[in-house]
Amino acid sequence: ADGRVLGNLKPEERGWPQPRNGVEAEKFYKERLWHWSRDISFVIDQLAALDQGRGQFAGRLDLQRGVGVFGHSRGGQVAATVRILDSRVRGGINID
Repeated sequence: ADGRVLGNLKPEERGWPQPRNGVEAEKFYKERLWHWSRDISFVIDQLAALDQGRGQFAGRLDLQRGVGVFGHSRGGQVAATVRILDSRVRGGINID
């Protein structure tokens, strides 16, 4: 949201705590799923802004019918999670 673009970060640079046990591992993973799902919602927000703007995508994106999201493994879990959290996502596929 602050405009920064982050690449592949080392685990210690990601800002996520290291789990000490299985319960924490599950809790932290669920938090990451939510976080990654919000990333997808942010991208959809940006697409909507492009569609409403004056650039080359203005009026060319059919976001009213919904967006589909797909991913592999963890990305597939995110696709399913964002499908539940964001009503603009009307389809999700887990390629795993």
